[in-house]
Amino acid sequence: MEGPAALRRVALYLGALLLGAAAMFFLDPRQGEQRRKAVASAATAIARVLVASRRPEQAQSPDQSLLDRVYEALRTTLQEPDALTVTAHLGRVFVSGPVNRSEAVVLEHRLRELDGVTSLHLSLVELQRPQDSASEGRRIWEQRYRW
Repeated sequence: MEGPAALRRVALYLGALLLGAAAMFFLDPRQGEQRRKAVASAATAIARVLVASRRPEQAQSPDQSLLDRVYEALRTTLQEPDALTVTAHLGRVFVSGPVNRSEAVVLEHRLRELDGVTSLHLSLVELQRPQDSASEGRRIWEQRYRW
């Protein structure tokens, strides 16, 4: 059993071993979620670079790249990032909507650290109880700030 058949069997065993190691790495109960988010973030960044390189005439504006970085920070910081409204203009970032009280301080710190943020304007409704959902907070926020 020498030659190509043995080589295929060794390759199959190595592939199975690598697949098992990758599964253990990403399904780890303690850090697996962080690792999956990091890989998703890297894949998103690579996809954006590839798309931008195919269309050089449609380069992103500085405000759009800042918004992309802000949305990435929201996705990695908050449980429900889609409940917030975000705009950016000339480095000024405006964020409004509902967040859990425990996430509000972390969110502000993360956004202030981002490159390109010259000023940060937060209009957040802090959800008081852990069982409050962001959709409930969104309803409260819309009632309070309806124009």
